[in-house]
Amino acid sequence: SSDLQVADGGGYTTAFLLINTTNTAETGELRFTNSDGSPMPTGPAGASAVRYSIPPNGLFRFETNGAPAAVRVGAAQVIPDAGSTAPAGAEIFGQTVSGKLVTESGVAGATPTTRARLYIDQSGGHDSGLALEALGSSPLTVTLQAFQSDGVAPVGETATIKLFAGGQTASFVRYLIPELPSGFQGVLDIAAPSPFAALTLRALTNTRGDFLLTAFPLADLNRPAPTPLIFPHIADGGGYRTEFVFLGAGDRKSTRLNSSHV
Repeated sequence: SSDLQVADGGGYTTAFLLINTTNTAETGELRFTNSDGSPMPTGPAGASAVRYSIPPNGLFRFETNGAPAAVRVGAAQVIPDAGSTAPAGAEIFGQTVSGKLVTESGVAGATPTTRARLYIDQSGGHDSGLALEALGSSPLTVTLQAFQSDGVAPVGETATIKLFAGGQTASFVRYLIPELPSGFQGVLDIAAPSPFAALTLRALTNTRGDFLLTAFPLADLNRPAPTPLIFPHIADGGGYRTEFVFLGAGDRKSTRLNSSHV
């Protein structure tokens, strides 16, 4: 199954995109849960699950209606029917204020892991958020430890998050590890004894006061990084710039970055 996050209400909506990459039909359910693992009424008529049926090489799209006055967050899981393969999953979440779209970002489905690292940036109006989901049938304790950019020197106390079975939580890292200094840039190590799904969000409050969000990938310490690592698009100039962040998932390595343009 694929694991996704969901935000609905208070101006937020989440659209889910499921793509069938095979030559046979795929069927199953898209299920929504609250932070305690209970069903989350996000589907039509308050349903907590949506059926999907995707033709070969086809697409299924579902979007929450954003009706609740206050934002509610939870998790979404793609559950294929017995004998059916799982589709590729992604989501697009956005916030609309006074009828105007303020921020929108796409997120790929999370891959289960037991150990990962992510980039933390609290400088220049930025902030780093973390969403976690327990994937097993038992409660799960997740351990968090922040490090300097060298990945070795710890910063602040080790924090723990206790999740319900199938439960979810989301918070900014500065609340999870309050000892982080102002403007901190570094690495957060996440570990648990059984699989979890994780999503990190990079936030920015710009000079107009807009609250902007973008998804940021994790470095999964259980999987080797692809070689070569390819960034299919960069932009520079005319007000645009591109920032590259590399996270070490093992022994010290040197990296060469090559660029080309058309």
